[in-house]
Amino acid sequence: MKSGDIVHIGFEPMRGRIAWLDRLKIVAAFAVVMTHIASIPWQVLPASSTAWAISSVYEVATRFCVPAFFFVTGALLLNPNKQIASDKLCKYIVRTCMLALIVSAFYVLLELSFDGWRGWRYFIYKTVDGPYFIWYLWVLAGVYLLTPILRAITSDRNLLTYACAVTFIFIIGKSTVISMFPGSLADIAYGNIIIFNRGAEALFYCLLGGWFITHRLARRVENGLIGAGFASLAIAVYLNWKQAVLVGPDLYYVARDNALITLFSVAVFICISRWGSSRPLSRFETVACKCGIAIYLAHPFFRLVFERLPMFSGALQLLMDFPAIMIPLVSFACYALSLIVGLLFQWLIRSVRIRLRR
Repeated sequence: MKSGDIVHIGFEPMRGRIAWLDRLKIVAAFAVVMTHIASIPWQVLPASSTAWAISSVYEVATRFCVPAFFFVTGALLLNPNKQIASDKLCKYIVRTCMLALIVSAFYVLLELSFDGWRGWRYFIYKTVDGPYFIWYLWVLAGVYLLTPILRAITSDRNLLTYACAVTFIFIIGKSTVISMFPGSLADIAYGNIIIFNRGAEALFYCLLGGWFITHRLARRVENGLIGAGFASLAIAVYLNWKQAVLVGPDLYYVARDNALITLFSVAVFICISRWGSSRPLSRFETVACKCGIAIYLAHPFFRLVFERLPMFSGALQLLMDFPAIMIPLVSFACYALSLIVGLLFQWLIRSVRIRLRR
């Protein structure tokens, strides 16, 4: 094996698609839909109820989704065997920012159609601020902006390991301490570190994706990480429930930038890298993978319609009463509708391109 070749199980030189990374994106896209559907009863039910506890399990267990997106981004962009031109990165940045503004404006107008017009100043402010899920696009644009620096780090395996350790300590560690141990000495110490803020965990997960493509883990180490990851999920679910009962539900108590969720996310990555490379992608998987960003951006529309329109009030009440069954069912319906939107959008783009070539 030549120096610089990809050595992690499930990876090949970048001559084609990597099946397990595509499958990770598919799983993550469904997980992000489920975490947002699970948050509906999670936000309104009393934390002492069984229904809230069930919704909390779904909500916490799907928080690997955003780390997975950035992990895949790092695995692809930081691959030392793949050349990425600077003009291509510039296009990525511009397209991502434009997409963020356009989609944000759409959702703000949708919200105003329910609540009433509040003036242009409010519209512009809310468009720039964006709805709750748009942050991902702005952070992704930042990742693209930093990609040349991250690729330089990835070219040195020791420097990459050092960078992963530093970002884990000062990003994941900081967020974990601030949310779970407020007022502690560690919280005060981390409070003096102002170079990282929320959303910076994307940097760590991208570097982690780059680390995975340049290092091989022994099978026993992978097994240990899988066991530790699922144990950390159980701990996260318990701590999330305990905190909610004592203080009230806190979305950021064990969020995507928490060490427990990080360890669980790594376990998910390893599991899919093992069992997601056994066969090529099916036609459906290929389509679902290509529609991933459309699913991410379209599913909040169906979530909003489900919550706001009176015709769905009965189903909404069923979601509150029977979350164990209804969360997967509503998530699947929302995912399927979002996938259809993605297919229609792809068809529209192809049609426009064909007409422009004539």
